[in-house]
Amino acid sequence: MLSTQNHSGENPWGYNPKSYRKFRRNLDELQANPVPKGEDYWKSYWAEESAKDDWTAAPAPKSEEQLLKEEIEKNLEDWPWKGVPQKLLTVSPYAFNYYNEEPPYNTVEVPFKLAEVTQTSKLFTEVFRARPVLETIAGYLFQYHSMSWQFFATCQEAGRTMAQVLGFWDVNGNFFGHCEEPPTAKGPHHDARVSLITIVAPVRRPEGTASYVEQIENIHSLCLSVYNFAENIRNIQFHRVPFLSTRLLALLIPKMRKLENLGIYKCQLIHVGEAMRLLEIIRSDRMLGKEDQVSLDFFPNYHVGPKESLGEYCVGTYGASWDNWNGDTDIAIWAMVTRIIPQARKQGIDFESPHTAFRQWLDKSPCWRVDEMLEAISQFTTDPEYDPAKFAALVDCRNPDHYGNVTKYTGKITHRPQGWK
Repeated sequence: MLSTQNHSGENPWGYNPKSYRKFRRNLDELQANPVPKGEDYWKSYWAEESAKDDWTAAPAPKSEEQLLKEEIEKNLEDWPWKGVPQKLLTVSPYAFNYYNEEPPYNTVEVPFKLAEVTQTSKLFTEVFRARPVLETIAGYLFQYHSMSWQFFATCQEAGRTMAQVLGFWDVNGNFFGHCEEPPTAKGPHHDARVSLITIVAPVRRPEGTASYVEQIENIHSLCLSVYNFAENIRNIQFHRVPFLSTRLLALLIPKMRKLENLGIYKCQLIHVGEAMRLLEIIRSDRMLGKEDQVSLDFFPNYHVGPKESLGEYCVGTYGASWDNWNGDTDIAIWAMVTRIIPQARKQGIDFESPHTAFRQWLDKSPCWRVDEMLEAISQFTTDPEYDPAKFAALVDCRNPDHYGNVTKYTGKITHRPQGWK
């Protein structure tokens, strides 16, 4: 056993009972009779104590990248901005923001400025000066939204160039370029006209979104505008248009005799189940030999779904539905797509390439292995010797019992003793 005392009889840990009792006695006296200190004394005292604790070195100067990041984070304060459209770069597809911080909002100067480099490419500047060339290139670009917006966002010069052939119909502010007004004695339709490409979308405004009554009035004005200038519309795109349905489109689209490109993106009443109806509408009342003249770019309404809540394990199926419908969404989607894709191919419409809106919707949907499924649909609908079990296994590839393996799929699976057929 080790001894806790050394030869001198002192505590090896440095503890002296006499010193401790003296320290406690002095401390008690100070607490009983404190000596007041002046304000200067405490200021100097805390300055010395702070200097002792300040062991860090002076911060290094911030780089340009750090300063830029801080500025971006400051500008993104309170995101998402609800009711503050003046902070946005664009207020609708392809429409730059011209709102100022204070009323009157819509003035000439933009409330922000972006860095701009002068476009020195002769190929870029000279080619687009020729109006026929500009219209031809714009016609190809605006066949698909993913192509047009990427070109529009390359530089400010590209945006200004494309703006020459764009016309905006605001379904939030009920502005359709006077196209909804009847003819008068002064002219056919005042100064109304239709651009080469017509963008129909709600434009953000400080007053917020339109009420239901305003939306109904605006959709009526939209129908009048299309009816009055249907013969002049060649390319029209509908973005998030409220109350737009396939029933309205069935009345409007056949009137557009010269229509070549139609875009429908995230309209609330037009879901993925309406794709076959849209393919039928764009062929209606076309001239003989021109039944398939209309190109369609379609992004069905995409549902994010409700937020998860305690005890709710099925809170909705993102993409296809806004709520839980107690069904297998994958199989339901592919059941429709197996009819949609072959019909689109017959009409010469591309729904399968990665740049098309419909394909991008499929990629965002709950469906797995989209590339393989589209290839399987092509083989299943054209090759009579294609194994249907392989196709069925691929449709149900999210099932953890087989994950698309046809051998496991055709075997005995849990909860399905009757077989795969």
